[in-house]
Amino acid sequence: MRIITLSLFAVLLSACNAIEVQQKTTPTHQATTAEEQTSFDTLISLAQSSNNQDIAANYFLRAAQVAVEEGNYIIAHQILKDNVINLNTTSTFDGLLLAASVSNLQDRALNALSYLSKAKRFPIANHPSNTNKISLLRSESLEGLENWPAATKERLKLNLSLPLEEINANQQQLWSNVQNLTDSEITYLQNSNDSILNGWLFISSILRHNASTTAKQLNQFTLWQQQNPFHPAAITPPKDFLVLSSIDELAPKSIALLLPLTGKLSNASRAILDGFLYAYYNQPQPRAELHLIDTTTVDSMAIALSNANLHNPDIIIGPLEKQHLAELSYLELEKPVIALNRLDFQNLKPNLFHFSLDARDEIIELIRFAQNEGAKTAAIISTEETWALRQADDFKSLAESNDVELLTQLSYENAPKSRQDTIKKLLLVTESQKRKKWLETTLSEDVTSTERSRQDLDYIFFVGRLDDAKQIRPLLDFYFASDIPLLSTSTINNKQLSELTKREDIERIIFNELPSILKENPNDNLFKSNDSIFIKRLKSLGQDAHLLANRFTVFQQVSNAKMSGSTGILSLDSQQVFNKRTELVTYKQGSLTNVMETKPGELTSP
Repeated sequence: MRIITLSLFAVLLSACNAIEVQQKTTPTHQATTAEEQTSFDTLISLAQSSNNQDIAANYFLRAAQVAVEEGNYIIAHQILKDNVINLNTTSTFDGLLLAASVSNLQDRALNALSYLSKAKRFPIANHPSNTNKISLLRSESLEGLENWPAATKERLKLNLSLPLEEINANQQQLWSNVQNLTDSEITYLQNSNDSILNGWLFISSILRHNASTTAKQLNQFTLWQQQNPFHPAAITPPKDFLVLSSIDELAPKSIALLLPLTGKLSNASRAILDGFLYAYYNQPQPRAELHLIDTTTVDSMAIALSNANLHNPDIIIGPLEKQHLAELSYLELEKPVIALNRLDFQNLKPNLFHFSLDARDEIIELIRFAQNEGAKTAAIISTEETWALRQADDFKSLAESNDVELLTQLSYENAPKSRQDTIKKLLLVTESQKRKKWLETTLSEDVTSTERSRQDLDYIFFVGRLDDAKQIRPLLDFYFASDIPLLSTSTINNKQLSELTKREDIERIIFNELPSILKENPNDNLFKSNDSIFIKRLKSLGQDAHLLANRFTVFQQVSNAKMSGSTGILSLDSQQVFNKRTELVTYKQGSLTNVMETKPGELTSP
């Protein structure tokens, strides 16, 4: 696929607190006879010795089932691919379902969706039980791609057709999907006028207003419950609301902030502190005691932690400097610490968590967006600044682990010729020109040709600032690549647009941005008119650091909890990192527009 449209991308990225979810589904297969419980090797032997293709395929299918049960997914997939799903037998349909399940277990959601698409062509797919199996596997695939709007709709449909004993697990995952929705995605889904869906969206919005007191949130939910007694969420409330009822009792009574208030990071620290204090003073009483420790006035993190522990904090926010964060790896942490930075390589350590504006969260989001649009190939272009090269390497690493074929990775010096040569090399223009010249030499006559760029590239991941992007986009257009979108992280959005900026130079660029930056009427008491976009992001980070400090218990008690914050939808992963899911935006007629509001073709047409 060359052009990324928005047909599959019904919206993007997350939400507030969530719920424990079920594991990925492996199709269940009844073992009612001794033969069906035969070992893997015996089943393979029986399949290979059979002269009947249909019987052999059945043995291979059962051997693949055994391999899946033993966790040998690669072997299972190969057996299915070579001996079951490539044939037209009575086992092909079940083989396709198992192949989809194995693909989901291997985090290859696109492959799973392809197998399910083939399975749906069989008449047997229309049987209610098989329809449910396909829908369940499709839900898991969409969740693997983080296409939360589509996954939410699929789970909602399943809730109406599953057997009673399976509804609860599906409903828990449905709630988790709803909590992952961004505000833009919720607005989109509300247009469906589905009363059941809108009920889920409404109670999610209650939790999104986390500046409200827990008592008000619980009262809102109780009132909704009384007005909608037959809604599934009213009958079986999400666990989030049960945890919320005790959150005030478990809220921190004392918080320590560890920040460098002097030195090179002082401006960043003060922006974070401004955001934290803004959220703190907008929180209803009673509030936790705050204890601020300047990490630039102590000789080590051991001393800083010792000073913090004198105040018996329930939770510690900070440090900010990577050097200080590295020191934490060698210290015993008595209380939970949410560091405001991340190291490139960080081992799991009890009580140490991470929350930052790290670009890796945004890169994953961009990859998922492109995959949902059918894109499979990418290239990287970056400036040669150190931060840009590091971000390009992060994309390369994450692309490789997410089934993205990286065609090339290039960087350029900030000079016109270097930019032009890099784009020509990226688009294989030079090779095309050389082939034409060779033909003319060989044939001893002029050759007429129509110039075009390479056709195997779906999108370009660009790392640079806005002024850099304004030079790259016109070059791509000049070399016949106007239909290749640029994807970039929020670092591209580093300044306000000049009135002299040409719209075509900045359009067709998709990038991440924090919800707080995109609000039409941000709170003037926090964001000042002279604040740079970067300072606004740091203030938003401070706001969410306060949110995490006060709602830390939710993440401890609710598996896969989600929370809506100023920096995006917050979640805690297995590496004890608080990830954020931002919004995806693009410029349209000189203004930032959410990607979901962009019509198909507008991202690829100059």
